[in-house]
Amino acid sequence: MATPILICVNPDKETQVTIEPKVATNSFDDTYEQSMGLGAFNSPVSMDLKWSNAKYAEAIVILAFLKARRGYQKFLYAAPEEPQRLFKCPNHTYKWKAGRRCDIRATFNEQAG
Repeated sequence: MATPILICVNPDKETQVTIEPKVATNSFDDTYEQSMGLGAFNSPVSMDLKWSNAKYAEAIVILAFLKARRGYQKFLYAAPEEPQRLFKCPNHTYKWKAGRRCDIRATFNEQAG
C-alpha cells in the first residue's frame, strides 16, 4: 500500500520544530564522558502545527486526513522550509468557530522509513 501524503494549506508561521537526539552517555570517574547516537535514526523531528482560522473546505480536508490515520498510521508531509518526511500524528485538536472557520492543532512525530 502506498504511503498517504498530506497536501494542504500551510500551517501558521509559528510552527515549532523540536529535535531530540537519542544519545547514550557513559561517565567514567569525574573526568571523562563518552557519548554516542543510538541507532541510525537517532534525531527524529517533532512538529507542533497550528492552522488558525482555516476555511471550512480546508479544515474538512485536514481533519478527514488526520482522522483516517487514527494516530498510528504513517504519512508523508513537507512543512514549509522543511524536506518531506514520514510522520505519525498521535494527537490533534480542533475548534469550530463562527463563519465556518476552524482552529486545528496537531503534533507530528517523525518516523523511520
